[in-house]
Amino acid sequence: MAKKKENIETSLRVVDLNEQLELVDTSLKHLLSVDEIIGQYPNLTTVPKTIQFDKQQLVESLKSVKGQQDNIEVIVEETNRWIRKAKKKKPLVFMLAGTSGTGKTFTVETVCSALKDYMMVKLNMNEYNNPGDVWKLLGSSTGYIGSDQESPIFAARRETSKLVILFDEIEKAHPSLFTTIMTLMEKGEMANGHGEICDFKNTIVFFTTNLAMKELLELKKESILRQVESSSQKFQDTAKNILKSTGLRDEISGRLDWLLVYNTLDAPTVAQIAMESIRKLGEDYEISINRVPTIYLEQIAIQCANNNEGARPINRMVANKFEPIFQNASESDAYSSDMLYDIDDHFQIIPSKDSKIVSINELAKDFELDSSTSTAENSKPPVVKLCVEPYFNKGYNYDDYRKATGLIQLSDGSKGSAFIITPDGYIITCAHCVEKSNNVAFIKDDDKTTYTANVIYCNKQIDIAILQIDIAILQIESQNLPYLTITDSLKPLKVGSEVIVMGYPSGTDINNDISSFEGKVSSFDRTNKTYQSDVLAAPGSSGGAFISKKDGCVYGVLKAGYRETLNVEISVATDIRNLFKQTDIIIEYV
Repeated sequence: MAKKKENIETSLRVVDLNEQLELVDTSLKHLLSVDEIIGQYPNLTTVPKTIQFDKQQLVESLKSVKGQQDNIEVIVEETNRWIRKAKKKKPLVFMLAGTSGTGKTFTVETVCSALKDYMMVKLNMNEYNNPGDVWKLLGSSTGYIGSDQESPIFAARRETSKLVILFDEIEKAHPSLFTTIMTLMEKGEMANGHGEICDFKNTIVFFTTNLAMKELLELKKESILRQVESSSQKFQDTAKNILKSTGLRDEISGRLDWLLVYNTLDAPTVAQIAMESIRKLGEDYEISINRVPTIYLEQIAIQCANNNEGARPINRMVANKFEPIFQNASESDAYSSDMLYDIDDHFQIIPSKDSKIVSINELAKDFELDSSTSTAENSKPPVVKLCVEPYFNKGYNYDDYRKATGLIQLSDGSKGSAFIITPDGYIITCAHCVEKSNNVAFIKDDDKTTYTANVIYCNKQIDIAILQIDIAILQIESQNLPYLTITDSLKPLKVGSEVIVMGYPSGTDINNDISSFEGKVSSFDRTNKTYQSDVLAAPGSSGGAFISKKDGCVYGVLKAGYRETLNVEISVATDIRNLFKQTDIIIEYV
């Protein structure tokens, strides 16, 4: 019997997987399928089946992962490229780095479910944090405790050659594990506890980690500012070095095909997740929900956007709010499982105004999210093209700078300072200066020309607003307005650097000129990314420019000016690069 089995293995070194091989064991009368043969002989060299991979199906499946479009695009394209290789030399290896609840594990599960015939193996690395835990991965050698227990990886490999393996929170694993899986990543091979080498070349490996998230997210935001793609070699090398600096072994970082930094969930993404969660909860009670109050989506977005818990608190909040509503509805005979319902502003379930359910993406267009977390009402994130070349000569020229600065005035008479940053009329000010106004007047300081400016972005959380002068006016003026140059330096100003602070005093008459003060940087708060200078900016100068005298570039947006105890004069400005990094504004340098 053993000799017959050996002969079978020898004769099937190369198998055409497009055919169903029929092996008859005269004693068992059992027909073995191709996958069963591979399971019995994991080292068998095979000719791959005709590839059965639907790229579009993977794309559609991964649409359920919210807020990670850039990362999903890489996963789809690289999986498509790798899976179509007739002869694979090694597994495809991804590292998904992100804060908790941003969809890393969900991504892996979705990828596996979309790939036909693939089996997922999930390994929680907190179960492998001791030196002796490696046997759980490989299985114990013969004669040792647990030698009769096969590891999850090798058990799955005996069932199929197509695996998706997830090493969840890899930073929690004991360092000895890294050496063990090194050959898996590099050669697609790994030996079990009995010394048998198995082939894993047809495997997709995912690692997840929470390491160095602050540094990686800052790198990603900085790369967007610098127009460096996160899929570029430069970004990948820098990100891997950041992980190595936190202690991740070279055995892992050096063998990654892709390191993908998962985004924190912004307000629109939170609203979409909440909407989807409400619908799923309704389905549990056989109530089909189409629309919910926009104000509720706004509130949940404000509370959950950009936090460190990701999507997890969203589901809790939805359950707490809507479970009692659905429970009460299920006890009534007034609701039918065949009908479509909306939830009105009083959180009552009413017949839907739509004849068919509206997609989540379509509903997202109606999300009027609060300005403290997202763009201005009914607007998309603006694309701001910053000019590298300065409009004015380098150095300080008060009369020149007046041409690009001015006063903003709301319909209720309140005022603030602002300055032009692009020749096509984009303006920066503080969010608290415009509040929820959609239109304001911008009065240029030098010639008192008044423009109508639209608020296209307003974020109260970091107190920044972007306005644009009315396009029709710009067409008349050839879109060639004077502007202040935003610094493209990656380093903040040093203590002692000479600066100029420009802004209007509060309550000033628009016929008066903007105030200009000179001084030096006295400190830079690296935590809050704010400058402090020994200049007393006129009260009400918020939104004004904080300019370096050395290169004439804007480094900050003025927040406040006041006198401390003993009459020490101070002005505070927020680092403008940090403000951009905290927004979804798309910055392009031209």
